[in-house]
Amino acid sequence: MRKRFGFFIAASGLYQNAVSAYPEQGGNFHLISGFICDNRIIHMGDLREEADEAYARYLRRAFIDKYPALFEDFYLFSNEAQTLLSWPILESLTSIKSGPAGKYRLIIDVNKNVLGVVTKSSPKSETDQEEFTTCEPIHLFSDKNDNISKLWIQYLDNYYKTLGFICDGEFLDEKAYLYTVNMIKKYGPGNGKKAASTPTKFSSFTDKHDPNLTLYGYPLRKLNTKGHPSGPVKTHRVIFYLQEDKEVVIKAVVSSGHDDKRCSKVWSLLPPRTTRKSSSAIIRAVKLMDNYHFKCKNMYIKASTLQLQVNFARDQVRYATFPDGINYPILQNESLRLWPLRLPESSTWSK
Repeated sequence: MRKRFGFFIAASGLYQNAVSAYPEQGGNFHLISGFICDNRIIHMGDLREEADEAYARYLRRAFIDKYPALFEDFYLFSNEAQTLLSWPILESLTSIKSGPAGKYRLIIDVNKNVLGVVTKSSPKSETDQEEFTTCEPIHLFSDKNDNISKLWIQYLDNYYKTLGFICDGEFLDEKAYLYTVNMIKKYGPGNGKKAASTPTKFSSFTDKHDPNLTLYGYPLRKLNTKGHPSGPVKTHRVIFYLQEDKEVVIKAVVSSGHDDKRCSKVWSLLPPRTTRKSSSAIIRAVKLMDNYHFKCKNMYIKASTLQLQVNFARDQVRYATFPDGINYPILQNESLRLWPLRLPESSTWSK
């Protein structure tokens, strides 16, 4: 079992030439509504709140603990080394308060900017390092049933990949949606083909904005491992109508609630022909270029662990003139300032 205790660095001139950088934020950063990890949607608003919590714990003396941890795989978000922090996000989409930390991590910089979310893969043995994979940035938008909304959706469809829909917090991927649309076209009203169990799944739907339009609904359900829909029939629905030539026109996707709220469509903001990035022990060794380390008790501390934090620590202690008893740094005397050294999750204990 890992032990946890606090380390401190005296930011009085160590590693004067340590590198630093600003986070790279792509041109579509303003579009990011959140991130999708293993078909779980994590909203940006929630992440910003967690960023505040993580940063407060990073600065305050009362919260010295394993988290936030140093995130040393900066190359997943930037070409230049910088101080990044890792903060657990539980599968219930809440922060770490007690119990196990789970596998999702919010990554922020020292300005509290949300850079992204990563998933953690557990090491196969005690000597292996933790590895991380970036989650996909996404944009969410719900059709407001007006021309401006339709133009915006058309723009997003032209430039970004559709991932699916989110209805009452539940994510349904594009495969499930396309399967449902195919069933509607194959067995829907006005079509001679009828499956034995399908007709009863169609329902009527009334649009308060267009009550004279004859609309139908068909359940949108998740697909199992065999590619077949599973779960209750009374669930979210794909709403459609028929043109005079019996052509199916999809109107909307609505949630299962009584208010028939429109579901939000989900687009991936990853640039074309790009994939999610993953860390590895080999890439990490190349990027960090550790050629020596320190040993404190039974812990090996890599030189890069100090190098990635010393610039920010030095900036903080430079303007500290008196101790406030709450936040770091700790003022030992007129010339010595102490700043907490955060360890990366990939740290391994010596035997």
